[in-house]
Amino acid sequence: MARVKPEEIIEDLSSFFKRAMQEAVKDTFPNQEIDSDALFRNFKRQVRRRSGSWQNVSDRAVQSDY
Repeated sequence: MARVKPEEIIEDLSSFFKRAMQEAVKDTFPNQEIDSDALFRNFKRQVRRRSGSWQNVSDRAVQSDY
């Protein structure tokens, strides 16, 4: 098992996650206007509250020698 910091991963991939979340909301609620920045801030806050510092993930989910 590998260990990761979810908050750090989200921060490193923030532009990817923000765009993906925005598209998911648009697909799910096509007539709803959203503030994607506020949504992403809230998402990060919820992850921070629920995840703790480190989370175990399968070794197949990480490649450390890249």
